[in-house]
Parts: sequence; structure tokens; C-alpha cells
Amino acid sequence: MKSIKSKLSLIVGITLTLSLIILATIGFIFNRADLSTYILKGEKENVLSGYILFEGFKAGHTESLKKMAPFIAQIPREKFASREALGAELGNMLVAVRVGGNALAAYVGLPDGSMITSDPVSDEEHKSFRWRGPNTADSTYNATTREWYKGAVEKKGVYVTDVYEDSVTKLPSFTYSIPIYQNDKLIGVLGFDALLTDIQTNFEKLKGRIFIFGKDQIPFISSDPTMLMKATPNIPLLADMYKKSGDLKEFFYTRVDNGDERFGVCQSIKGDFEYLICGAGSVEVINAPIRKTATIQAVVASVIVILMGIALFFLMSHYLKPLSIIQKGLHSFFDFVSHKSKQAELINYDSKDEFGAMAKAINANIQRTKSSLQQDEQAISQATETAKAVEDGNLTARIDKNPANPQLMELKEVLNHMLSTLQTKIGSDTNEIARVFNSYTKLDFTTEVKDAQGRVEVVTNTLGS
Repeated sequence: MKSIKSKLSLIVGITLTLSLIILATIGFIFNRADLSTYILKGEKENVLSGYILFEGFKAGHTESLKKMAPFIAQIPREKFASREALGAELGNMLVAVRVGGNALAAYVGLPDGSMITSDPVSDEEHKSFRWRGPNTADSTYNATTREWYKGAVEKKGVYVTDVYEDSVTKLPSFTYSIPIYQNDKLIGVLGFDALLTDIQTNFEKLKGRIFIFGKDQIPFISSDPTMLMKATPNIPLLADMYKKSGDLKEFFYTRVDNGDERFGVCQSIKGDFEYLICGAGSVEVINAPIRKTATIQAVVASVIVILMGIALFFLMSHYLKPLSIIQKGLHSFFDFVSHKSKQAELINYDSKDEFGAMAKAINANIQRTKSSLQQDEQAISQATETAKAVEDGNLTARIDKNPANPQLMELKEVLNHMLSTLQTKIGSDTNEIARVFNSYTKLDFTTEVKDAQGRVEVVTNTLGS
């Protein structure tokens, strides 16, 4: 037997071509892995940088509260009974908290529901502070019902509200609060509204696309300002991917809006409310330099392959002539399978090598496929006739011929079962039922369905009796 391997062994040069392809492929895989590791490591570092910024932001404001609380606790108890006296003590303190903490508002809520606050409204009134609550112009206000007040009292420590959009600036904000005690008795709750402008400015200096979002899955801090306070369909996808991967574990996903392939890394932020800080980027960042390197390698390899190809062309064309014969036979077979022709020609090639064995195997499959298709065609033809019979009212019609295709065989069984069910529940001849119904509509109840067996046929005869 003349082995095709022995023939191809004459083409020594192809070994070099394959070697070049293998080396280029291995280089591509390792380069991609190294670059992917490098970029993902950088993304993790960016996420950690954002995490540190956010934790520093929280710690700074928490520390400010803790430092301010003792000063308020030292105010004599009797001064809390007089708004004028308490205002004299707290007014400048609250202004200092606002300025020092870059806060939108600073205030102290009292157990009676009133609140002394330094905020944009007091600024408009050219005052350092104003009162809200009972016996004020804003008498409906009750500080004790507010989340920041109740949260601090229940926690007995610093409480941070969930992020919210400030009604004045339309910017994301937090409220920090802490209870103040004298002799273990609550005398008030200190709080201030912290805008995220400073940390947002720092975030915009971060590399990559880093953002933080909460349970509403809307980013409130981002290195990309266009993302702020806007819902996107991709954020829920990131949250789901994080649940599967965990802290600082890279994952890959496809954007919902445009189908782009992306990579992502997330880290949870613990506290009174839990947030996620994530970084995401296009897989193209990894693929682009790899493609450039691969292109250079491909050009070099192509030059070598072309030179080798010219030298080996004549040898290859001589030994691979049988392929054209097999190809022609396959085209004929595929045209038959796709119903472009009604006959599939067998491959006319007789040899003792691998091509000859291949031709015999293909010819056997062609003959077997032709037989199966003819069997399927007969079954489908009978199914069509059965459908026409059912359409004409004959529910006793069945498909008897068996197709070769297992799915068609299953379909045949399902259709026959359906027809049997219809015959049982309705009857054998819908035309007969229709005839009786027409008689009933003319008030002629003397007729009946003959040989009634189906449920509808039996009920019809019962109605006429």
C-alpha cells in the first residue's frame, strides 16, 4: 500500500513552515497571557487606589465628627434649654465643620425634634445658622424622624447614610452623624452633609474606568464623569459577575448595549451600606498590541512560506491530484443534500492509499444518505397526505411510513398521538359533526352522528335526544 504519508514525506520543506506556524502560535499565546496579566494587574491596582481614596474620604469625615462631638458634649447642659444660648455656642462650630469638611450643611438635631443648622439657606439669610422644627418657620420638621438621627442613636456611634442626590446641587452626597451624650444621656446628634466633589476630582485622576455604585446599581463616583448618577444595563451585569468571582478577581463579560467584549475587576466596600468599586476595560486593550506583534510575525512567516510554497508547488500539485476528484464528488453530494440537484454522483477514484480509502468511505455515506433521504421523503409525502385528509375532516388518518431521521420519527409519533387524541375527544369525521350541528340550527333534532365514539360526537347526540 502506497501511504500518503510516504508521499508527503518528500515535501521536507513543509516541516519548516509548520515549525514557523507553531512557534508563532506559541509566541502569540505567551505574549497574550503576559500582557493580559500585566493589564489586569494594573486594573486591580487602579481599583485598589480608588478603594483607598474612598476609605480615606470616609475615615476623614468620620474623624472630623469624632473630634467635634466632645466639644459639643462640653457645652453646659442648661444652655441646651435656650436656643439663643445654644446658638451662641454652636453657631461658629457648625460653620467651622462646614468649612473644614467641605460640607454642604452641618447641624445638630435635638431630642425635642428641633435642629440648629448651618446650610445654604442660612447663607442666603446672611446668618451663621438657623433653627428648624417646633416653634420655627419650619415647624413641621422633626429631626428625630430622620434617618441620620435614628441611625446614629441606634448604632451609638458614627452612622453614614446611603448615598443620595442632593436636592440643591444635584450631586451625590453622604450624611455623616454621631450621637452626643452627657452623663450617658443623649443631648443631640451632630451631622453634616458631605458632597463627593473632592473625591470625584481625585477619581478623575485615576487611570482606567473606575467607579463605585450601591444597591441601586447607579455609579455615584467615577473616573468617567459621564457615568455619574446614570443607570446603564451593564452595571447589573458587573454586579452579577462579581458575585461569581469575588474581590479583586478578574472576569470577562459582554456589554449588553453594544456587544463589546470587556474585562472587569471589583472590590466590595463594607460599612453601614455596602458598595462595589469596579474597574472595567475593553478586551481590545489586550488584543490590539498582540495583533500588532502577531502581524509582524505573520509577515515574516508569510515571506518564508511563499518562498517555500513556490518550491514545493509542483510536488504538492502532483501528489494531491486526488483531492480535486474527491472535491468534485463532495460538491455533487452537497448539491444533492441541499436539493440543488436530484442525483449525487459517486467519487470516481480507485486507489489503495488514504485518498482511495477516503473516497470509498464517502461513497458509502453518499449511498446511505440517499437512501435515508428517500425514506424521509416518502414519510413526509404521506404526512402531507394525512394533513390534507385531516383538513377534509377525516380524523382517523395516520402516518404509517417510518422516516430514517430520528427527529422526523419522533415528529411522526407525536402527530399520530395528537390525531388519536383528537379522534378520542372530538370524533372520526368533523364533517358528520358539522352536518348534525347544521340540522340542530334548523331545529331538526331527529338526526344524529353515526357510530359516535368521540367525546364531541357523543355529546352532540346527547343534545339532540
